[in-house]
Amino acid sequence: GGQYGRAVQLLNQQRPAPGQPDLRGFEWHYWRRRLDQGRLRTTKLPPLRFFGGPETQRFSRGAEKLAMLINAPAESRPAPRARLLTVLDGSTGRELIAPFDPFPDLPDESMVQQRLFAMSDDGKILAVALGQSVGFPPRGPEPGGRISIRDGQTGKQVSHLEIPGVVFHLALAPDGSRLAVAFGELGSRQAAVGVWDTST
Repeated sequence: GGQYGRAVQLLNQQRPAPGQPDLRGFEWHYWRRRLDQGRLRTTKLPPLRFFGGPETQRFSRGAEKLAMLINAPAESRPAPRARLLTVLDGSTGRELIAPFDPFPDLPDESMVQQRLFAMSDDGKILAVALGQSVGFPPRGPEPGGRISIRDGQTGKQVSHLEIPGVVFHLALAPDGSRLAVAFGELGSRQAAVGVWDTST
């Protein structure tokens, strides 16, 4: 804001003109570094087809990683729902995990199911869930929930859960050791909450 701009102005006034001696001490360089550390930077992300909402993006602690559910890479034919998981470097935008489908064995009908996901604070554990059907009614009863727990470094599945109901929300503990899931039946005013160990 204005205080940042005023601080930069005061520091710039101490810069020596061409041909004049530099009288700045360590204090000047200290405050210059402090200002640079607190300055927001713009990060360019790789081209993606993304039409998701706030529930499809997560930063790890310190914004070191950005995990997203996307429709498709930019060069691909877009899917109707955000279904591919990708992880980017939060500072540079570099792709850490290429977009992939956490549920590659599911038929095309599963595309109508909403996907939700969570990431641990340290970015080491990811959880992706199949939620309720969106846009088109399911053929038969609403399918139960299914959750894929993934390694945040490689994207490989480390565990999976079958939930006896539709998944409405999920959250990981800061260290990724526990996963809380809210689930139930569509149309019901009540929902159950279960907590699972992500390592089993």
